[in-house]
Amino acid sequence: MSVDFANTCAWLDLLFSKASHDDGSVIAVSSTRRKVIGAYGTDGDSLVACAKRMNEQPGCYLKVNLMDAAAMKRRGPHVVGNREEVKSIVSIHCDVDAGKSSKYPARSTALWAINQMPLPPTLIINSNGEEGGFHVYWCLKRPHRIKGDREDIQRLSTAWQGELRKRLGGMLDNTSNIDRVLRCVGVPRQDGGKVSCHTYNVDALYTLRDLSKAVTDGKAKNNETGRAHIHNQRCETALSEHSSSMAAV
Repeated sequence: MSVDFANTCAWLDLLFSKASHDDGSVIAVSSTRRKVIGAYGTDGDSLVACAKRMNEQPGCYLKVNLMDAAAMKRRGPHVVGNREEVKSIVSIHCDVDAGKSSKYPARSTALWAINQMPLPPTLIINSNGEEGGFHVYWCLKRPHRIKGDREDIQRLSTAWQGELRKRLGGMLDNTSNIDRVLRCVGVPRQDGGKVSCHTYNVDALYTLRDLSKAVTDGKAKNNETGRAHIHNQRCETALSEHSSSMAAV
């Protein structure tokens, strides 16, 4: 099974490089989702170290948001982190199963629904090859440190996923928890399936206020301009260009 170290680095850089040390730790999780295989800082060297570790672990996962590693450690050696241990938010996400059975939409239908969302996503990541499901990220301009607004953020994540569920006629599992783990770009699944970047919209960066307002307004737009922009930037090239210096390490 081949890995793609360059795109793993670039993906980590996009998600976490704007965070400070105090914003929390990047947490890599084993393929069983029951064991932490590494806790890393957000500086360039630490993200490269994280990428190397994940590239050694086919099928591993990553916590989508920055975690309080010290709080996790206090609870015990086998803790992978819960919602109360999320320290900073870097994105709102959706995990979209597609084409698996009649319970789920066709991939083309799911991608169409993404383009009907109020705001275009930053990233669409193929989670099982180019014909299966995918992960979607609406990345923040800056990490948001949680300070008494944890439940508000969880409600926003749930509401944002609810917007997509409506567009899919209910054919979407609930994966809106802010302590979610998702598959790692450039790291193959245990069955050999490729986890790769489908599209990257470099200009689609938001604040939590932007996302909340879009849900409140309820003005779902077709995003024709955004869609063309996204699909003209093939991620295998664009994401690597985002962080060429990291990929060269």
